[in-house]
Amino acid sequence: MKCMCKTCVIVVWIAAIVAGGLPGWAANTEEEAYTVAVGLYNDGLIDLARDQFKNFLEQFPESSHAPYIQYLLGECDYRQNKYESAIQAYQQGITRYPGNIYLDQMMYKLGRAYFLSEEFQAAERTFEELIEEYPQSSQIQNASYWLGETLFKRGKYPQAVETFTSVIAQFPDYELVDYAYYSLGWSYFNLQRYAQAAESFRTVLDNFPDSSLRLSSQMNLARSLFHLQDYQQAYQEYTAIIETYTTEESREALFWAAESLYHLQEYERALSYYQQFVESPFPEAYVVDARYGLAWCLTALDRPYAAIEAFRELIAAYPDSYVVQSSQFQLGLLLLQTGQIEEARTVFETYVDQSPSSEYANDVRYQLGQIYFDQEKYDRALAIFQELIEDSSTETYLASARFMSGGCLYAQQRYREAIAQYEQAIIRAREELQQGLNEEARANRQQLIDDATFRIGLSAVNLEDYASAVSWLSQLIEGGAPVVPYGDQVYYWLGEASFNQGNYSEAAEAYQQVLTQFPESPSALRARYGLAWAYYELQQWERAAKEFETVYQANPDGEFALETMFQAIDSYLNAGQDANAESLYALMQEQFPADPLARRAQFRLAYTSYTEGDTARATTLLQNLLAGLPDEEAALLDLRIDAHNLLGWCYLRVEDFHQAIAQFEAVLGLAQDQDMRSRALLKIADAYYSLEEYRQAVSLYTQLLQDYPDAAEVPDANYSLILTYFHLGETAAYVQASKEFVDTYPNHELTPSVLYQLGDHYIQEQEYEHALELFQRLVADYPASEFQDEGVYGIGWCYFKLPDYPKAVEQFQTFVSRFPESEYVPDAYYGIATSFFHQQEYQQAITYYSLLLNSSPTYPLNDRVMLKLGTALINTGDLEQAVDVLQRSIDQYPDQPTLAEAFLRLGYALATQGKCEQAIPVLGRAVAGGEAVIAAEAQFRIGECHAELGRRDRAIVEYLKVVYLYPNQPSLVARAQFRAANIYEEIGKEEEAMKLYQKLIATAQDAALVEQAQQRVTDLNQELPRPQE
Repeated sequence: MKCMCKTCVIVVWIAAIVAGGLPGWAANTEEEAYTVAVGLYNDGLIDLARDQFKNFLEQFPESSHAPYIQYLLGECDYRQNKYESAIQAYQQGITRYPGNIYLDQMMYKLGRAYFLSEEFQAAERTFEELIEEYPQSSQIQNASYWLGETLFKRGKYPQAVETFTSVIAQFPDYELVDYAYYSLGWSYFNLQRYAQAAESFRTVLDNFPDSSLRLSSQMNLARSLFHLQDYQQAYQEYTAIIETYTTEESREALFWAAESLYHLQEYERALSYYQQFVESPFPEAYVVDARYGLAWCLTALDRPYAAIEAFRELIAAYPDSYVVQSSQFQLGLLLLQTGQIEEARTVFETYVDQSPSSEYANDVRYQLGQIYFDQEKYDRALAIFQELIEDSSTETYLASARFMSGGCLYAQQRYREAIAQYEQAIIRAREELQQGLNEEARANRQQLIDDATFRIGLSAVNLEDYASAVSWLSQLIEGGAPVVPYGDQVYYWLGEASFNQGNYSEAAEAYQQVLTQFPESPSALRARYGLAWAYYELQQWERAAKEFETVYQANPDGEFALETMFQAIDSYLNAGQDANAESLYALMQEQFPADPLARRAQFRLAYTSYTEGDTARATTLLQNLLAGLPDEEAALLDLRIDAHNLLGWCYLRVEDFHQAIAQFEAVLGLAQDQDMRSRALLKIADAYYSLEEYRQAVSLYTQLLQDYPDAAEVPDANYSLILTYFHLGETAAYVQASKEFVDTYPNHELTPSVLYQLGDHYIQEQEYEHALELFQRLVADYPASEFQDEGVYGIGWCYFKLPDYPKAVEQFQTFVSRFPESEYVPDAYYGIATSFFHQQEYQQAITYYSLLLNSSPTYPLNDRVMLKLGTALINTGDLEQAVDVLQRSIDQYPDQPTLAEAFLRLGYALATQGKCEQAIPVLGRAVAGGEAVIAAEAQFRIGECHAELGRRDRAIVEYLKVVYLYPNQPSLVARAQFRAANIYEEIGKEEEAMKLYQKLIATAQDAALVEQAQQRVTDLNQELPRPQE
């Protein structure tokens, strides 16, 4: 009964609490309040318990139960997922009641509350503090595990790995250890450490057969193997799931099994799994990928039409899916593959319009550009490729877009722009080769480089930049073999470029490589044709003839037939094999009787005869050719002109100038070509020049200059005018024409000649300054001219004549050093020696005169050389050697124009040696044969000799002969008067002496001598007796 009453009371009490609310009720004691509050909490009446806990803490804040009540207050909120208020309650418990026994529990639940409210940073901090401060706590396992989960949530996967590994190691019996392995696996997975992830997931499967994580672990194990690209093992795990589990979730394995098989390239089986998954997809999110994979399997199985249908269905069913754009791109490629070009173009154009910035937009643009290119819509293709180049996000296509841009420009014959694009393509491709591409990508990039290199070579050929073409094409050959599959084209165009560059040997080698390495090439015949021309240009006439014949025989009805026969004839003629040429010519007339080339072959025979010197035969052939040419056949007009022209040359050769004039006038009558007319007019003028009809020549040369001022013959006409004026003796016109020529044509080959001739003219006119200027210009501006030696010598000669002897010596020495083999070397030695002689550097003069005599014993001026040498020896005091040289000069050159001077110098040397008796007759020879100046000095020297011999009377007579016989030699006259007066004094005839002195004073111009005579007069006046008054 008591019990029943008690029970009834409790029920009523609880009902009253529920009905009226606990806050209005107050327990009598602390223990009763504690018991009620805890009882409510334990019975699950969380809201009532929370209120009682709060009331308890308000009434009994210092109670020993307060920490626990505070903890349970947080638990109320925690159990109701009110984590923010739970966090506050736990924090208050930790703060208000430090050191209480529930602190580790509070901290653990605080960490969990933070975790569940996704405040992971605070959770991490809280769990770490708990582990550090309460290592013996009963919650240490949980705290460690949830610290790992917190680190995982924060993306701190390395720390999560470390934490889960520690939990597993320290607490192997922990109730959540399978979860620790599972989370460890996920941590490794997110670190892309798939091997460790797989090991962790496999541990769950192997060690925890009852774990609720088995399905997830096996799926993640398979996923890890998939990421490890161990698709076979991944496939086995997925199939194990499919076979083991029948849940809806296990159908995801169907999708991944298909993906694994796709990567294993087992497309048929992958297709089956994709189809199974699509029939009942789970998860639904994978259905797009499954259908996408299904379409790709059909593509890989080379079932393009089925693949096209699959991609179209996918696009229609899921127009907003992420694979639509790539599906559209692949659809376009499949349409291209099946030849549905217009449909493909439409797909690509639509794609670009609708998704210009999508992932595959650039791939689509590139393919669209390719379509436009193949359809020869080069402007549209170029615009697309340039867009790809300008778009900074298209690095993948930079090299290819550059290459295709070059292709578009090349097709439009915009070769320079094409080269620029190809070069950029090469640069980009080379950069990509440095980026560690796979083997296939590297091969593709190298092929692009090779193709671009070839295209640059072809562009350079079209631009006639053959040196560049050779340089680029040569890069495609290594070790004598091409590095590209179209090696025949490389060699052929290398031959063409080399040929047009004038490198015929290299061209022949390239053409030969086509024939040797690629005998079946479509370019073989053209290569042989090029080879024939290369031999022709190399003047290997026989080889050229045989190759031309081979081309003809290989295709006698082809485009090269007639030309190669003609060239074979020409080559045989050049080889001197006239019989072969005549034989081919006969065949040519038989097969092509009316063809102009047959008549041209006749002209070629005539030309060969002319070049071989058989002018008569050439003349006959040309006359016959002209007689047989129909006047009205305009196609052969150029041949008629050439025939008249060559016939004119034939007549020039035999100096039949009138006939030559007639032929060249015929050329003028027929030819419209300005070059041909100007050449003919020049030859007519030259013919009149050769006939010495200089006025007519001048008229025609002038006409040529007026009518054809830009003709190539103008310089020749101007030069010929110079020569004509010279022959006419019109000096002013000659000089003016020469000056105009050198100023107008500074780079003409005849300009050095004109400069030299004009300089020589000025020398003849003794205008040495003008001559010097011209010779200096010749030497400075034309260092490779054949007139260099004449120019340098002319400079020395001008300095000699000016006179500037030091510069003359320098120039002559330069000449000898630079041109030791020149015919002017003896003249230069003479100039050096004589310049030293005039500078009174007699020893140097002696050296060079002696060198000249020894090196050039037949030098035409050696008589003068010996005279100068003897004179120099006299001046150095080497009288004996001087006598020897002068005597030899007189003996060797008895007719020399300076013989009298030689006798004078010899007589002087003998007299100076004291051999006056020998000197007197020698000096007499000088008097007898010399001009006044020589004779006067010789006469004076005779007087000196007689004076020396003491023959005073005879000496006076000889001196006075100078006075009376050579009055036009005032210097010697004065000296002779003075010496005669001196002797008169010596023999005591002062009055006669006085007369001579006075006469000298009155007439002499030598001031010093006059002064001496005046002194003698003064002295004699003092010595002579005065007349008596």
